[in-house]
Amino acid sequence: MHLISATIRNYRIHRERTIEFDRSRALIGGPNETGKSTLIEAIHRALFLRSKTGGEIQKGMISNLPGTTGQPEVEVIFHAGGGDYHLSKRFSGGQNGTTKLAEVDGETWTGEDAESRLASLLGLDALVGGQGAANKLAQQWAHLWVWQGKSGEDPCVHAGSEHATLLQRLQATGGAAAIQSACDNDVASHFARAVADIFGQSGKKPKKGSDLEKAETAVAAAEGSRVQAAERIERLRQAVTTFEHASATIQQTKTDLQSLEKQRAEVGEKLSRVETLSALQNTQAAEATNAAEKHQALKKAYDQIGDLREKIGASEAELVPKKAAVTQAEETVVQARQQAEKAERDYGVGIDRTRTARFRREWAAASVQLLEKKAIVEQLVLKAAQIRKRQEKLKGLRKELAKIPAIDARKLQKLQTLDTDVAKAEAALSAMAAGVEVITADAPVTIGEKTFAAGGSQIVTETTEISFGGSLRLRIRPGGGDSLAAARKSSAEAKRKLQQSLDELGLESVLKAGEAFAQRAEIQGFIDQEETALQGMDAEKAPGLLAAAQEDQTSAQAEVDRRREQVPDATPPADRATARETLAGEEGILRAAESAEIDLKALRDAGQKGLQGAEAELTRLRQSIERETSELNGYQAQLRLLLENHGDDAARSLALNHALAARTNSETALKETRAGLAQLQPEILEVDRKRFQRAWDELGRQQQEAQNKQTEARVELRSDGSADPEGDLAHAEAKLESARRQLEGVRRKADAIQMLDTLFTEVQQALADHFTQPLVERISGYLQCLFGPDARAVVTLGEGAFTAMQLVRSGSGTGAMPFMNLSGGAREQVAAAVRLAMAEVLAGDHGGCLPVVFDDAFAYSDPVRVQTLQRMLDLAADRGLQVIVLTCNPSDYIGLGARQILLTAPKTIVGASTSLPISAPDPEGNANLTEQATSSDFAPTVTAYHRE
Repeated sequence: MHLISATIRNYRIHRERTIEFDRSRALIGGPNETGKSTLIEAIHRALFLRSKTGGEIQKGMISNLPGTTGQPEVEVIFHAGGGDYHLSKRFSGGQNGTTKLAEVDGETWTGEDAESRLASLLGLDALVGGQGAANKLAQQWAHLWVWQGKSGEDPCVHAGSEHATLLQRLQATGGAAAIQSACDNDVASHFARAVADIFGQSGKKPKKGSDLEKAETAVAAAEGSRVQAAERIERLRQAVTTFEHASATIQQTKTDLQSLEKQRAEVGEKLSRVETLSALQNTQAAEATNAAEKHQALKKAYDQIGDLREKIGASEAELVPKKAAVTQAEETVVQARQQAEKAERDYGVGIDRTRTARFRREWAAASVQLLEKKAIVEQLVLKAAQIRKRQEKLKGLRKELAKIPAIDARKLQKLQTLDTDVAKAEAALSAMAAGVEVITADAPVTIGEKTFAAGGSQIVTETTEISFGGSLRLRIRPGGGDSLAAARKSSAEAKRKLQQSLDELGLESVLKAGEAFAQRAEIQGFIDQEETALQGMDAEKAPGLLAAAQEDQTSAQAEVDRRREQVPDATPPADRATARETLAGEEGILRAAESAEIDLKALRDAGQKGLQGAEAELTRLRQSIERETSELNGYQAQLRLLLENHGDDAARSLALNHALAARTNSETALKETRAGLAQLQPEILEVDRKRFQRAWDELGRQQQEAQNKQTEARVELRSDGSADPEGDLAHAEAKLESARRQLEGVRRKADAIQMLDTLFTEVQQALADHFTQPLVERISGYLQCLFGPDARAVVTLGEGAFTAMQLVRSGSGTGAMPFMNLSGGAREQVAAAVRLAMAEVLAGDHGGCLPVVFDDAFAYSDPVRVQTLQRMLDLAADRGLQVIVLTCNPSDYIGLGARQILLTAPKTIVGASTSLPISAPDPEGNANLTEQATSSDFAPTVTAYHRE
């Protein structure tokens, strides 16, 4: 089954579109919002949705174009079951929908008969309709129809509706040897049920209520009783041990507490002495600090006075030479300013010379530009005349083509086929006819209504009477009668069909049709040559280029006029060569002037830099003198203040000696106190105190804990004194041993059943792997187009369904990758390989072909991988599938070699009464559509065409 063509009308954004599919490869391209997905959705609904479906589904089809009033219509021509069929559906909502299915040159069905016949051709039980139609519709051929956003889903899930058919086809292609007998299935089912009765669904834990679960419960209960008996004996033994240990602990803690109390008292006495010495140390430390601070302050003032006297002497000595340097710097500044002013005047003269040279150079350049623009305009005017001549010729060829009947290769082939049918029918009729020849006769012989003498003859094609005289009458029946009548009918019907086709085309004969086809082909060839020539000349761009060149010429003329005002003495050049020579000369003059200007500027900059340096040096010297004078005044003020506060040199020396003696005495007393305190080691004493207190608390806690345990053990021993723990334990152990023997027997049987079920399952899986081998080989063949020769697929057939799809690439070292662990792009590509393989297997029930649609199915694949996967799509087409790709970027699939169907966005009528989206029709009447063998950026432009 494959699609031939489709026409949709009044369907969402499409007013009317017709497309023709290639038998093997078709590429539907165009930007977003051009209706690619809508177009393929319409075809899908025509094939799988009943026309009498209403509700939201039907409302969603209605066109949203302004001025559209008709109901959605879809026509599909497809090949199925060995014949071509024309399907026409109108989705008018509810019971108003209509369906018509006609076999080309055959029977026609309408209504429910048409829906049933269509379902039969597609291999379906019935078409989708009624309650839940939207969800059911999405499942129709979901393994072949890859909608946007669904390309990365597991394709094995979408194969559910075709699972039975897929299994049958796999069996027919080599899996029959793997089919199990009914007895095998019964035995496997028996063991599976037995395992389920024992272990439940998990296959691991015993099922509740089973013999194994009861035996395990009995063992657990017996084990619990044994553990309780053993625990009772252990508790009694532990209670005796605990009582004895607690009594010993209580006695030991009493002895330890008495020894610890003596040590605590000794540490307390030492800590009291530490507190006394610490108080004395704090007092002495304060006195020593005061004495040291007083001595330090006096020492600091003594030293500051000496430093200030040295700084004052040094500053006064440094100021003398700096004052002389200032006078010399002032004379240098005057000389540098005179030189800088002269260089500035010379530089201004150089600028004026350069400006005049630049004006002349710009005028010369504008003149060259003007002459070049004039030459370009002359060339474009000549080219425009050539283009107009070719366009007139092309217009005439198209008029000649319009006069010839519109017959193409397909229509001519159909006429030739009908003509052949007529010849065959006439040949069959002639073969059945009888020839009658009169050899000798005494009297005329009458054959039918004609009379013949000797030597005459007649071809008889129907029942005819022959008479001779009045005594002889013969009746001849050529061909036996019935077969002859059928031959005449076939001949007449063949002639009628041929004449009808000729009348529709307005042709007299098949010969005339051939001549018309040849004439159209010849004229079309001339048209193609002219169109190619016009494309090579950029005919569409030529007027714009000429207008732009003329504007450039006008601008260049204005520039020349403006520049002429700046150089009124300049002489306009006669031609481009003279203009270029003039420009070269002026550029040389300008370069010389600019070079001289640069030199003068360097001299000017050097003079300014020298002036700035001299002024900066003068400023630096003046600031240095001011700064040092200020520092000198500060030093003198500080010296006066210190002498006023601390007295003369003799008084300061006496006070400094007294302060030093007081500091030495206080520091000696503090040192002796600290030595006594260190001998006591106060830090260790504090640690000992805390340690002894912690040990005292711990012994108390141990004593209390031992007393509690002693009490608890006494209670435990008294409470269990009336029973026989040893006898209870022996009874529980005997009961446990009996339960374990029973469990071993039950478990041995359960393990045997489970092992048999596992063996049958493994054998069934091996058969399933052999069964799925044809599908796996096809998938692997497609994957190798993408991932290299070491790529293969793993598909598991379990419980009647295909699951656990994996990609294996041994060369990459990654091993088997589950489908859902692949990247987004890899899932798209692997899913496409699986869909193509399933389509290839299922195609055996559809005449060896099925259409596979990819609606922007490789959104996550990078451009390099898109180029590679075209090899996979091409392989599918070579194996008989019809591959249809929808994409926003047709250039990405140029290597597929597919027939391209390029959709463009609707245009808006210019100057019409209403702004309706329209499109330019192609020669077949298809709106807004371009078909090419390679990619094209063609988008028709319509200005006054309106099609309802």
